[in-house]
Amino acid sequence: MSLLQSTQFRPDPSANATRRALVRAWPEFQNPVAWLVALILVIMPLIANGFFLIEIFATTLILGIIALSLMFLAGYGGMVSLMQLTIAGFAGYMVAVFGMSGNANISLGWPWWLATPMALALATLFGMLGGALAVRTEGIYTIMITLAIGAAFYYFTNQNWAIFNGHTGINTVATPYFWGVDWRADIAFYYVTLGVAAICYFAVQYVSRAPFGLALQGVRDNSRRMAALGFNPNAHRIAAYAFAAFIAALGGVLQVWNYRQISPGSVSVGALHRRPDHRRGRRHHAADRTLHRRADLRAAADLRARRADQVRPRRQPLPAADRARLPRHRVLVVRRRDRPVGTLAAPQRVLDETFRRRRPWIASRSGCPWSAPARRSSCAA
Repeated sequence: MSLLQSTQFRPDPSANATRRALVRAWPEFQNPVAWLVALILVIMPLIANGFFLIEIFATTLILGIIALSLMFLAGYGGMVSLMQLTIAGFAGYMVAVFGMSGNANISLGWPWWLATPMALALATLFGMLGGALAVRTEGIYTIMITLAIGAAFYYFTNQNWAIFNGHTGINTVATPYFWGVDWRADIAFYYVTLGVAAICYFAVQYVSRAPFGLALQGVRDNSRRMAALGFNPNAHRIAAYAFAAFIAALGGVLQVWNYRQISPGSVSVGALHRRPDHRRGRRHHAADRTLHRRADLRAAADLRARRADQVRPRRQPLPAADRARLPRHRVLVVRRRDRPVGTLAAPQRVLDETFRRRRPWIASRSGCPWSAPARRSSCAA
């Protein structure tokens, strides 16, 4: 009996500990919804056509990669950067400049496996330098510095023709072709984009739970305490900018491969906004702006009227019969030492008597339009 008991299967405690650690590190593996979404994304080429694969899903994944870099900075580092799309555009420009394109006088003609790593390295360096300028600020100042970097790069690419070809941009960028496969084909490019997006997601998850990510979250919560413990807050922030810039650069490389061209409109801060309908003429856009301006003016006038009603309600005019029964009054400005100190309203006969006495501290504001000519002359006297 003891022999049988000794031969029974006993679970290894080290294996259980490893499995529990894996579950704690990657809770997504225990979520059935995540597995269902992953399965749908994998079999998507069997469901959708080429237009939906590239224009909808691949573009969404590319923009999601760029947004993931911003999420890493803002969520784990507490730094909101508005130059992530600029970094992606910079990587796309470097791919077009170092690689092959339709602008032979600008592109150097390197193969894609040399141009792409060079573009990623330069874009990471660009993001790290921008982060080094922004790490000494917090809050709105960080946002403004990164916004200024993005705007400056946009205007530089728009006006530089020697390297970036001005507002025209660089067209017909060559895409990778190896192992006999055109990786810009619909299905192949979709799987490339899906794989890069998955790698970036799991990389962010791993870094956030690594010692560097935990230290970065500590710097986000209390940088002074982390500095007192021996950490360098600025160094961690600059490293976070470099890591986020590398992720954004991957999205920029995929974007230039997707559209096969890059222009200043792809690197501006407002590139993610809704583009206007170019099929409409300038006259229609001018009419739209005029209508919007008129609507704004009407709204402002209504707001001023409501505020005036709240401060001083409007007086309703009296009927003509009631106004005829009222005594005729005249408004005077009371002055003392040539300074107005108030107003005075009195019937006409009282004012005539007052002017006959010629009191120096009362002066008329206007004539007597409703009085007789004799009284009018007496008032003028």
